[in-house]
Amino acid sequence: MTNTASTLRTAVPLDELIAAARELRIGERWGRATRLLDSAEATDPRSRARLALSAAEVALESDWFGGTSLAGPRLAAAEEFVEVLVESLDGKLADEAHSDVGWDLDFLRLRHGYLGQVRVDGAFRAGPDGKDPDALDALRAHAERLRGGGPGRCAPRLGRDVPGPRRRQSLRRAGPRARPLRSRAARR
Repeated sequence: MTNTASTLRTAVPLDELIAAARELRIGERWGRATRLLDSAEATDPRSRARLALSAAEVALESDWFGGTSLAGPRLAAAEEFVEVLVESLDGKLADEAHSDVGWDLDFLRLRHGYLGQVRVDGAFRAGPDGKDPDALDALRAHAERLRGGGPGRCAPRLGRDVPGPRRRQSLRRAGPRARPLRSRAARR
């Protein structure tokens, strides 16, 4: 017989814990990833915010691909933890490491809002028919704000005509005569 009510605690680096939860999330083990993140204890506001954001991301992916409705409360909790982080920094997410947290929260909000537009009453509904045009405009404006303010994540045109990191590296090696990479759609 094994003791499942152990009070033994183990210290795990936060980055490793979040990476493990991310791998569980990608493997569609949303419940396990959530329990792993919920079992963690963090002492500083940034770590608590990062855990809450990771849990919100797991819930959002479960909503997208598992048909659940878990992201709303998780996003609200993440917002509270990010607010505490901002307060602890005198109202600014100044350095890049902290600004990532704010951007990640905004991106999760955008994805959640988009999900609300494409899944209506549990069914997938593409296109603008029967949807509030103001809500669609608000989503578009939110996406454009994020595109312009992403901390090192977004190219000005969301990657169009902008080579990725591996392609940029090979272009540097190839020199000035290298042809820019274009998508099939751009070649037509």
